[in-house]
Amino acid sequence: MINQGLHVINQPLQLINQGLHAINQPLQLINQGLHAINQTLQLINQGLHVTNQTLQLINQGLHVTNQTLQLINQGLHVINQPLQLINQGLHVTNQP
Repeated sequence: MINQGLHVINQPLQLINQGLHAINQPLQLINQGLHAINQTLQLINQGLHVTNQTLQLINQGLHVTNQTLQLINQGLHVINQPLQLINQGLHVTNQP
């Protein structure tokens, strides 16, 4: 009698165990998927970090280029002043 009672109890417990096993398999797949998504997001984050560093370097380069062009412009302005004076002198010299 006790053995039959234990057998009756054992059958639903086996079904519960099978159900839990069936639930566990998709949860493991979901976990693997989330892990893969996390790795992908980490790689995207690393890529964005490198892109940000690259853009900062480009910005620094453009800043230096801008400063260089300003210095060239100042130099051309300084060169232009004596050339204007030379042009005025030639103009006066050229008049009869």
